Amino acid sequence: MRRVRASLITAAAMLASLIACGAGDIELGQNGPRGAADAGPGVPGVLGTGGQDGAAPASFCAGTVAAIPLPILGGCTGDVAKKTFRFAVCSCTNINFNGAIVTDAQSSTTGMASATAGSVGVDGTYTGISGGTRIGGSLWTHGDTAFTGHAIAGELQCGGNLVVDGTSRVDADLYVDGSVQGAITSGGTCHIPAGQPRAGVVAAGGVVEGPVSVAPPCDCSTLIDVAAIVAYFKANNDDAAAGLAPDALASVNAEASLTLPCGRYFLTSVSGGAPIKVRVTGRVALAIEGSLIHNATPITFAVDPGAELDLFVGGDVGLSGGASIGDKTRASATRMYVGRTFGYDGRLDLAANLYLPNGAFTTTTSGTEVWGALFARNIGVTGDLTVHYDPSILHVDGCAPPAAACGSCHDCANPSPACKNGVCGACVADSDCCAPLHCRAGACEADLH
Repeated sequence: MRRVRASLITAAAMLASLIACGAGDIELGQNGPRGAADAGPGVPGVLGTGGQDGAAPASFCAGTVAAIPLPILGGCTGDVAKKTFRFAVCSCTNINFNGAIVTDAQSSTTGMASATAGSVGVDGTYTGISGGTRIGGSLWTHGDTAFTGHAIAGELQCGGNLVVDGTSRVDADLYVDGSVQGAITSGGTCHIPAGQPRAGVVAAGGVVEGPVSVAPPCDCSTLIDVAAIVAYFKANNDDAAAGLAPDALASVNAEASLTLPCGRYFLTSVSGGAPIKVRVTGRVALAIEGSLIHNATPITFAVDPGAELDLFVGGDVGLSGGASIGDKTRASATRMYVGRTFGYDGRLDLAANLYLPNGAFTTTTSGTEVWGALFARNIGVTGDLTVHYDPSILHVDGCAPPAAACGSCHDCANPSPACKNGVCGACVADSDCCAPLHCRAGACEADLH
C-alpha cells in the first residue's frame, strides 16, 4: 500500500482517486488542518480557513477552548453528551427482553469499576423475564413493569403496576404508582398510593402511602436533530484545509485507512467491501451525511489516548464482518449520534455512547456488550445485553456558560447541572438532578454512594 500525506495544497480529487484505486493510508498531518501560516514546531495546528464560521475551530485545536463548538445547539459537543447520556440504557419506547440486562460502571477518569452505577430508563413499559438481570444503578420505568428475579442496586421507580415473578431485590427505595403483585424486598422505603395491593413487599424502611409520580426518564420529547448537525458540519468543516475529499470513503474496494487529527470533517457516506480503519489522533467531529454501511470485512474507528471523537451519521448504520468503535478504557471519549437505525451482525466492539433517537438498535447476534451508553427509540437484541457505563461522560469538556438560562434540568449539565429560577447552577439535593443522578458536592453524579 502507498502512503499519501495530504497538505493544504493537496487536491481533493486526487484523494478520491487514490482511495478508489486502493491507495493505503491517508494521513492529514500530525498537527491537524492548518491555516495559511504554520503554527510552528510543537504547537497544535491552527484551523481557521477550513470552515465557514470564522475562528471557532482555531480555538479548540489550539487549546484555548476545551470542546468543539456547535452553535446550532448553543454550546459544544461535550455539552450535548453530558445532557444526553445519563443512563447506561435508555429506551424511548418499551423494553421487552427474554435475555438478561446487566449494567455496571467503569470510569475512564479513575480507572475504577463499580457495581453501583449504570441505570436503566424506559419511557414505556418494561418486561424482563430473565432471572439473571443485575442493574448496577436504578430502574426507572414510566409504564407498567413486570420482571423475574431482578437485582437492582439503586431505586426502582415504576410509573404503573408492578408484577414480580420469583424473588427480586431493590437495595434502595421502591416507588410504585399502582399495585404490586409478587414478592420483592427493598432496602429502603416503599412509596405507594393508598389502597393499592402490596402484600408481597418487604421494605426495611417501611411503607409510606401517598401519591407517586414517575415522569418519563429518557429525554425523548426534545430530540437532538442529528440531520441538522450533519448539515452544519457540511457547511462548516476543515476538509478543504486538510485536503480531504468528502467522498473519500464512499465506495472502498481495497483496504484503506484514514488518520484524522484535531478538526471537523465531513464525508458524504462510508461504504464498501474492503477493510477500513479510521484513526483519531485529536479532538475530532466527523459528520457523515448518508449512511455508514460496511459488510463482510472489518471496519475500525480507533481513538488514540487523549483524543476524542464525536461521530454524527445522518442515515443508517449497518455493520457486519467485524467492527470496532472507540476505546474500552475511555468510552466517554467517543460519542456517536445516528439519525436512523443501527444494526449489526457478527462481532461488535462498541466503546461509545450511542444515540439513536429515531430508530432501533438491533442485532441477530447472541449477546451484546457495550462500553459506554445506549440511548435508542427501540432496542431489539438477541440474548443478554451488558452495558459498562462510563460516568466520566458527565464531566467531558463543554463550553456552556455556568449561569445559562434553562427551563428544566435537561437544559443544564455539570458543573452547573441544576435549573433553579430559570438559571443553571450547582445542585443542592438529589431532586435538583435529572433522573437518575444524585447530587454530590454541587454536581450531579451517577454513583449511588
